Amino acid sequence: MFNYTVILYLQEAVGSDLLSGIGFGLAFGSSIVFGWFAGVVCDRVPPHRVIHGAQALFLAGLACLWWAHSGASEQTRVAWVLIGALCGGLAWSFVGPARLTTLAQMARPEELRPVTIIFNLQVLVGFGLAPLLIGVVRSRAGWGAVILNPAVTP
Repeated sequence: MFNYTVILYLQEAVGSDLLSGIGFGLAFGSSIVFGWFAGVVCDRVPPHRVIHGAQALFLAGLACLWWAHSGASEQTRVAWVLIGALCGGLAWSFVGPARLTTLAQMARPEELRPVTIIFNLQVLVGFGLAPLLIGVVRSRAGWGAVILNPAVTP
């Protein structure tokens, strides 16, 4: 939900498709730039520690989004959203390889293929449902609730 929140917030609350595209690039493009490095880190550091670090980056990104929405001035709001997008993008760079490494450690070799398929299907369902969930939460409780939701849900 984090990455979609950045994109939709910049479109709706800021009213800029250009900034929304830049937010998209920071949120999703970081994986292209840093994904190779993250894979190397996952080979050298236990993946659960990598995931913990990535979760800290997600929380930092959410804090940036929260500040942008609730406390930043109009002049600094966009900058805070884009910094948050970069934090989220960096987090995704490390979550991707770390979660697959963790999955390989948790499943027996004969279970790995079906478990990986199920896991990837769950990820795709999550990506598909995120914009819908953001719309429902925003319409009922506002952007503040959308931003807080990833921080408080397991």
